[in-house]
Amino acid sequence: MKATIFAAALSLVLLPTAALADDTCMLASGSVSAAQEAVSFSLEEVMESVSHHPRLDGNKITIDGQAYRAFFDGSGVTLSSWDEERTSRFAIEEDAEPYVEDAGVRYQLPDGEIRFRGTRRGLEYQRIIEDPGFYRYLGDVTIEMNGDGDLARPERLSLSDASGREVPYEVNQGNLRVSQKDVASLEFPLTFEGEFLLDTNMDYAPAACYQCFPTVAFDGTNYLVVWQDHRRYTQICGARVTPSGSVLDPGGIAISKASSTESSPSVAFDGSNYLVVWSDWRNNPGPPYPNADIYGARVDPAGAILDTDGIAISTAPYDQNIPTVAFDGSNYLVVWKDYRDVPSWPYYPDTCDIYGARVDPSGVVLDTAGIAISTGAANKLNPSVAFNGTSYLVVWSDNRNDSDYDIYGARVDPSGVVLDAAGIAISTATDRQLRPSVAFNGTNFLVVWEHEQAKISYDIYGARVDPSGAVLDTAGIAISTAHWFQVKPSVVFNGTNCLVVWYDGRFYGTLEDYQDIYGARVDQSGNVLDPDGIAISTFGRLQDYPALAFDGSNCLVVWQGHPGGQYGSLYEEDIYGVQPLHLMAAIIWWCGVVIGAMKCIKLIFMALG
Repeated sequence: MKATIFAAALSLVLLPTAALADDTCMLASGSVSAAQEAVSFSLEEVMESVSHHPRLDGNKITIDGQAYRAFFDGSGVTLSSWDEERTSRFAIEEDAEPYVEDAGVRYQLPDGEIRFRGTRRGLEYQRIIEDPGFYRYLGDVTIEMNGDGDLARPERLSLSDASGREVPYEVNQGNLRVSQKDVASLEFPLTFEGEFLLDTNMDYAPAACYQCFPTVAFDGTNYLVVWQDHRRYTQICGARVTPSGSVLDPGGIAISKASSTESSPSVAFDGSNYLVVWSDWRNNPGPPYPNADIYGARVDPAGAILDTDGIAISTAPYDQNIPTVAFDGSNYLVVWKDYRDVPSWPYYPDTCDIYGARVDPSGVVLDTAGIAISTGAANKLNPSVAFNGTSYLVVWSDNRNDSDYDIYGARVDPSGVVLDAAGIAISTATDRQLRPSVAFNGTNFLVVWEHEQAKISYDIYGARVDPSGAVLDTAGIAISTAHWFQVKPSVVFNGTNCLVVWYDGRFYGTLEDYQDIYGARVDQSGNVLDPDGIAISTFGRLQDYPALAFDGSNCLVVWQGHPGGQYGSLYEEDIYGVQPLHLMAAIIWWCGVVIGAMKCIKLIFMALG
């Protein structure tokens, strides 16, 4: 059998013994006590199932791997490397139509079934051969192997009958032949198994393969979780998740498939469709200096991409990146940091502005030149935006006062007019304030951020801003001042309180040395209801970049993480702060192919008390 042949058992041929002379060739979190029940699962098995789940791709079924893509149609199966320079192909002569079942692809044949399942290394293969009846006594059985290409090779081939007995066979010009004297005594069905593995002597793999920077929105029925995906280039992918925790798109949705780097997504819902926005390097990939633009695409509630080539929201000179988006009932406002007014880019990139643009629900950009929300000599970072029914509040980190950063904001009305051209000083405390996030709590905005303490540790602070732009908590609200550092907050309102979540390193430097996801509720008066924090996830070595959305009953918190260890557990428990917070026993891992350290996106459902 040649290593360059993509060998597969394609059909069953029953031949008289005399004819053989012709050589015919044919998938926890929180604090877990010993008393709590846990349902263990193999993280490795969940990863294999989820990250290589087949998906419909036009009139084909597709499985994506780290270094390959497999296409299944009625005429056969094709494996292609991501660079499309090497392929392997084999035909299925019965012209059976493929279908998806049990996280794999199957073909139903007259004499049995062919099954495929994607793995990190290639495709697992199984051929089920049903009892041929009287024909088993007429001659030998030949399992045909028709294939060509140079990408994959067969490994670990085995043939057994229904009793588990190993069936002896010969390889004749690449085909498997079972002698008639053995066929007569076999217990059917027969199972022929193997793996068709990528040639490990050749490197088809991208440099790194992981999923990161998740974001999430709710459409009234399901969530859409979106992330930056490194399986091919750096792309934007997503998946819908029901409020009960079912993943509707286990193979993921490729929201943008441009052959360029795309990063830092954000998502909002307009009542009919989602708008996903991201940084995109398709127009200026470099060299010498890559410059990003702002692109977007609408996704309907069924997961269909309405703008397959993307919407060019801003293609201004130099760099625009790290967008965020909110909806006001009529249009979206997308905001980002912008270097168009920095003529010395990229040599002195420490001066950038905050720009925005409105996008209507049909995907039309209403402000093609952009809205200058905050410009000037200062550097401005990490914008966030929310709408209160009358105006938006855009917030960002700003170093206009000194070399450290403060939190500033500005209101923008639905027509795109900036109401606070000089900005609102939300926090000018000593040291640095970074990475703000904002939500409207039904009465006022709540802005949260990470606050550096003496350049040693970070805490989570916040402040309310009323609809007129007045800051109600000038000294700030201490949301979490636990040991070591708490950073990268995100906030959402649930109709009663705000839930703030963050990346927490209170055990950093200890034997545990974990970085976890914690949270706390803040009421409309600015009172912190959980001063010690809520341990949302303490599973794994590192968990980072949390985001969340509210579905009317529960919050979905998402983050990327290094799980650490081979097994995870699914727990059902109550975690108590001032009022109970119920963890709904729904942990779902979106895991990419593992190369060294593993980064995953975890989902946890929370009901706010």
